[in-house]
Amino acid sequence: MKPDFRLWDPNSFNKRPERRWLRAEYIRATRCGRDSQIDDGWVDAAGLVLRGSGDSGTPAAAVQAAHQVWTGDPVVRGELEALLLTDLPFDTIAKRCKLSLSTVEAYEAVFFAVRAMRGATDWLSARVIEYTPWAGFTGPMPAAAWKLAALEGGPIFLDWVIASTLGRELPEGMLRETGRRRELEDVHFRLSARLWVALRAAVTDEAFARVLRAYQQLRDLNAQLGRDVAIPASQAAVEAFLWALPSTYKKAKGRRRRDKEMVCHSSPSISSMRNTNLADAPVLLDVQQVVDDIAHAIDAVQKTENSVRTPSARKPVAEPKHRRRAG
Repeated sequence: MKPDFRLWDPNSFNKRPERRWLRAEYIRATRCGRDSQIDDGWVDAAGLVLRGSGDSGTPAAAVQAAHQVWTGDPVVRGELEALLLTDLPFDTIAKRCKLSLSTVEAYEAVFFAVRAMRGATDWLSARVIEYTPWAGFTGPMPAAAWKLAALEGGPIFLDWVIASTLGRELPEGMLRETGRRRELEDVHFRLSARLWVALRAAVTDEAFARVLRAYQQLRDLNAQLGRDVAIPASQAAVEAFLWALPSTYKKAKGRRRRDKEMVCHSSPSISSMRNTNLADAPVLLDVQQVVDDIAHAIDAVQKTENSVRTPSARKPVAEPKHRRRAG
């Protein structure tokens, strides 16, 4: 098969973030000469790794360590790549991912060259994140959602989405309630993050209808918890448009009825909702599964809140026998 030179051409829209590694593989396979216009020291270092050489402390050794990350744990790789899409410095990213600074620098240069392209949002979305509004996520999940979160919201928003999809602790300072309401607030934030992912993964009328219904349920929960949140005018207009579509209304109505039937059978606990882990999700996010989980979790939160607000019935204390005899 004829090689696609656009994949490592730095001026091509089709270039891959790992373009230097692909270029080094091509040079090794074809034994072609070095091109000074597209090849640099990092391509040379990658070539040394492919040949099995590279002394300790050299760029080639850093590329070798970066290659282990690239082919290793997808959670570590996904979090590193998402962080590289933020404006955090390399040393901060290295500490967060528990990697050496040289490894992070080599990884960005050889396997995820995005820092110089952060203004090219179309290229980042299509070639790096592998996401488009009409096709949803086509890259591995949840890493694709993390990268989109980094691009759209920065490091704090990314921390929130990662914590909600991996069952980690939420970012410090995010929770402000105390006692039982703090637990409910924790679940609310996790539901919101998962809905953000589900909304961007939705590509059909039915999927949009399910997400729209889940958003309304979440607002109902906010009201129940005394947390009225103003809806942006743009979001209200989009929801009104979607509800005006007959197909959306019918599918959401049918979905609402099935949600009630499913919730009657079983509802996950609050603790299980906090520990939800989407790291094993398939390549294409199952929007229905996410929205189903949200419907169950909202029901669990409502039941918990009702049990907190409703005092438990106490049996009347029987009067001591000696007092009854004395009367």
